[in-house]
Amino acid sequence: MKDFLKKYITESKMKFYIKAHENFISETFHNVINKYATKRIHFDRSHMARLACTALDWNENIWREVRAVYNRSGNDTAVRRRARTNRVLVPRTSAWKSQLARKVFG
Repeated sequence: MKDFLKKYITESKMKFYIKAHENFISETFHNVINKYATKRIHFDRSHMARLACTALDWNENIWREVRAVYNRSGNDTAVRRRARTNRVLVPRTSAWKSQLARKVFG
């Protein structure tokens, strides 16, 4: 893998790709962080609690089952038309909220 990456990537950037610092999973987690702790607002006291809620939500919903897969023609772009495959996932759940409330409030 190193040899393949050396052809296309500089040495300084290669360490991030080899150790998987920039990948799909971390990007999805950062997207869920933005749902609970948006960057526009400074959360002084509740930031760690919001990150904990983010982790609970992300862990519950990251590997949802694929309900259906369908192909779509690329009529929505003007530059290049190409077919796209879309996946329909099972809806997100929020069972962690009721479990957390039961643990905290009894």
